[in-house]
Amino acid sequence: MRAGLSARRRWWTVEPARTDTPRLSSRRAYFEVLVVFGVFFASGVAAAAFSVNGSHLPSSVAGWSEAIPASIDQVATGILCVLVPVLLARRRQLHSSDLGLRTPAGADASQWVRIAAWAALALIVGSGVTAVLATGSYPLKSFTYPTLTVNLFHSLQAGPLEEIVVVAFLVTTLEQARRPRPEIIAVALLLRASYHIYYGPGVAGIFVWAAVFLWLFLRFRTILPLIAVHSLWDVMVILAHQWTAAAAIDSLLWTSLLVTSVILWLVHRANRQTPQGPLLAPPGWYPDPAGSGGIRWYDGRTWAPIAHPPPPSRW
Repeated sequence: MRAGLSARRRWWTVEPARTDTPRLSSRRAYFEVLVVFGVFFASGVAAAAFSVNGSHLPSSVAGWSEAIPASIDQVATGILCVLVPVLLARRRQLHSSDLGLRTPAGADASQWVRIAAWAALALIVGSGVTAVLATGSYPLKSFTYPTLTVNLFHSLQAGPLEEIVVVAFLVTTLEQARRPRPEIIAVALLLRASYHIYYGPGVAGIFVWAAVFLWLFLRFRTILPLIAVHSLWDVMVILAHQWTAAAAIDSLLWTSLLVTSVILWLVHRANRQTPQGPLLAPPGWYPDPAGSGGIRWYDGRTWAPIAHPPPPSRW
């Protein structure tokens, strides 16, 4: 095989699960996934369930005496939602990059912009579906600067919390148990929807963008652009609700991202070499020909866009 192979991969092709890691029992895999999900999301699921029945959390923060501790709590939760999955994964001889938490070899800025654009487009479409179908939502909190501060910290935390726990950790854990991919996708979507049920039928919009986020992770094996887009989206929603100028900036931001991604895709398409060469080796995981020291998936004609490090030999 040669690193220069350039046969075209179909754009929707996802990367297969690694099979060179120690196999995990299904019982342990589901135990870890559900316990970690419960630790971080049980309160959210309960609040969503009560909201469906007409009960809501307090609509505002009383003052800075509540806002500061609540903001610290959001930061602590954001840190723990990274540390807990990473430490559990390392006990199973996985690396943080298996959770998509490192910039993988072979990726460039153009690719990250295009991934972010896919994620943003999914949120735009999904939010539109939710807006049309929703029969309920959390009540908007009255504006105070302490309330705004808590909301912003919560929005920044939402990206890493949801994408690491409900996507990266869930997928890699169930993959290590060799669970079928349709099952993994179904579990991930159901858990994502569980703390959004206050939308009623509008939860269908959650399924739309959550499915695209899952596909992006399975396709590119990075969670970083998804975290960035999710957190920025939530922050801009909060700001746009309070200020017209922020709403205009919000629209300009996502429009610019989508336009830029199309331009970069056209440039990438123009620069891509013509597919050539026969099947040189069977599909599988091979040492990264780029010399990163890791492994990279080869589909028989071209290399996957990113490389993974080999599993750690010990804790």
